[in-house]
Amino acid sequence: MVLAKEYRIPLPFTVDEFRVGHVYMVVRTGREGRSTGTEVVTREARPYEDKKQGTRGVYRVREFHVEGLPPWTRKLLPHNALTIEEKTWDAYPYIKTVYTCPLLGSRITVTACTKFIDDAGTSSRAHGKESEAAEVDYINIAKEQVKGAAGKNYIPTMHPASFSSSKTKRGPLKGAWEKSKPIMCAYKLVSVSFNYPRWTFPGRVERYIHQVLREIYLASHQLAFCSMDDWIDLSYQDVRELELASLSPASPDATPSSATTPPSPPPPPTIDTVDDDNDNGAAPADEPAAAAGSVSAAAGPNSWSAHADDLPRRSTSSSIIAGRRKQYPATKARL
Repeated sequence: MVLAKEYRIPLPFTVDEFRVGHVYMVVRTGREGRSTGTEVVTREARPYEDKKQGTRGVYRVREFHVEGLPPWTRKLLPHNALTIEEKTWDAYPYIKTVYTCPLLGSRITVTACTKFIDDAGTSSRAHGKESEAAEVDYINIAKEQVKGAAGKNYIPTMHPASFSSSKTKRGPLKGAWEKSKPIMCAYKLVSVSFNYPRWTFPGRVERYIHQVLREIYLASHQLAFCSMDDWIDLSYQDVRELELASLSPASPDATPSSATTPPSPPPPPTIDTVDDDNDNGAAPADEPAAAAGSVSAAAGPNSWSAHADDLPRRSTSSSIIAGRRKQYPATKARL
């Protein structure tokens, strides 16, 4: 099951300008991750080339160690599921990012395809046919306030509605600022795939992940605007040097001669929709519930039986008795 949304985030920059700002934000979020409750470790940041797709750029691998999850997820996810691996193929102005949880393998996968275009969010097919199947969600960095964990360090003077750049004289962003120049838009097509049985948490996990990502996108792009005086004068080479300096000590050398060839970007997932009306824990209409006490022999990979071996088992009374007989042979008659 895949739930897709296309987030459109207008920004008062040109696409060429934001190439530097984008990499700067990658470095800054890594440095400041601890203050927001998430530790970020950069493992790789090296050049790659995909000859099949005709693209080249920077391949990044980062790990996020998150401090908390909502209570309802504890029914399904263990505590050590809070490590998220991020793999990014940055061929700016097109970027593909895949998030996975190593503990859960392919059961939860988040794919984000980002395209930067010099417009105000008016392109209806920024990602081709995939855009048509996705719900569109506009994010206005000047009119919205970050909530949740991403907004706990909110500083009023660092909001686009009150910040003014001393170097570019841009801001504060007021009224219909999206109609001013320069203007560009980040089109983020995000697909969330959750491959547990649909009748366990149908749609809830996908919606929660989208909610968290939306807050992260809002917070990071607000910060990109309010920190422009820190990066607007830098060159792309400058920010790449900052990125290489931020690599974890255990990371491989960033030069292509001393590392294996980075993998090619995976193909896009098939976009589907989640039935929000079916959030009561019952089996969906196209997945009839099995009769009590029975298990279908033709269960598919997303069925409950396919994951039965991954679930904790409760010992039966007969197994307990058998264990006691082995441990205490003399008590066999009493048992």
